[in-house]
Amino acid sequence: MFSWKQLEAQLRQIINTAVHFIKARRREEASITFGAFLIWAGIYFPEWLEKASVKEFVGSWKGDVIGRSILIAAGAGLFLYGAFKIFRLVYVPDLPPPTDRPSAIKAFV
Repeated sequence: MFSWKQLEAQLRQIINTAVHFIKARRREEASITFGAFLIWAGIYFPEWLEKASVKEFVGSWKGDVIGRSILIAAGAGLFLYGAFKIFRLVYVPDLPPPTDRPSAIKAFV
């Protein structure tokens, strides 16, 4: 039998684990990992709905397609954000050439 308290406890445990994982790692690593997790969750989302016996209800208002699309899009966004941040950390642009500027302290000659 389906129990809302069990579902709530499982969701709370999943969210706490995800928050702990994100806080324990660097943002770039965490965003890539969490993005990959969201893509994985989006791929298997319709199967989970079928196991929970709510596929017909959610499918009647295209919730399975919408939920799958949101999960995959959010995962791809986080994955690309993490890849971009790592790219920026690895490839640092060259510094501009030094220019001759007058010194703030003038010596007496």
